[in-house]
Amino acid sequence: MQAALRKVLGEHVRQAGSLVEDKRLRFDFTHMKKLGERELERIENLVNEKIREAIAIKKEEKTRKEAEKEGAIALFGEKYGDKVRVVAIADYSKELCGGTHVDNTAEIGMFKIIRESSIAAGMRRIEALTGDAAGQWIEENKKLKIKNEKLKEKKQEEKKFEKERSKDIKKNIDFIIKKARFIEGVKIITEEIENANMNILRWLSDGIKCKEKSAFIMLAGKDADKVFIVLSITDDLVGKGMDAEVMIKEIAKSIGGSGGGRKDFAQAGGKDASKIKEALEKAKEIFRSKI
Repeated sequence: MQAALRKVLGEHVRQAGSLVEDKRLRFDFTHMKKLGERELERIENLVNEKIREAIAIKKEEKTRKEAEKEGAIALFGEKYGDKVRVVAIADYSKELCGGTHVDNTAEIGMFKIIRESSIAAGMRRIEALTGDAAGQWIEENKKLKIKNEKLKEKKQEEKKFEKERSKDIKKNIDFIIKKARFIEGVKIITEEIENANMNILRWLSDGIKCKEKSAFIMLAGKDADKVFIVLSITDDLVGKGMDAEVMIKEIAKSIGGSGGGRKDFAQAGGKDASKIKEALEKAKEIFRSKI
């Protein structure tokens, strides 16, 4: 890998520390900037190319002068004796190293870079996996990528549905307002909206609130096994001491949930869709007690 780094990034690259195991490695080296995706890809390809070539690894003991004359790379800052161990991979890589090595590059199986980072000024770190560990990491990431793509598609579909549904619902704002009841001169709007999630309920309550000077708006909806409710009250009611956040917490108990928010707007979620009508009635009761 060091040979690949020097080929791709330049001969200024020098090893500054490492951890080498049978399944993973960490390699610290000198370089001033973050490696790009294309650079990492080229490094990875070069290493895997040499693995596929199944090159026999040559290990010899020589004098340090002989090794340096042949161009063997030494670890910066390391002290060597007169005799050194030279590890060579054909004419591709030649280094001084006393550690354990495979006898043939094919034994490595596969090489996969999983992380590149900065550890200090002018110092980078590469972490990689080899063999079965590398193959397993690739498979797991493929599955994760597919899962993320499916989630992304699902979110896009949900947004598309919300957009279309909100258009339909907003067309019915006036119809919903006409169904309002008056209590002490205040319009009370308590409605269950079909196929409406929290976003749709918020948009709808905002639309109603924009048209009404004095209103108590309680909307409920359900999506799959989830129940959503929103409570929106106009400023004049807030001025009279009403608090949507306090009220929503009491109403949410009806659907087996909890909620929160502000004095003029609050929302809650629950699990018991069979109690939506009960929650709407509870909202009216609480309003009457507060007005």
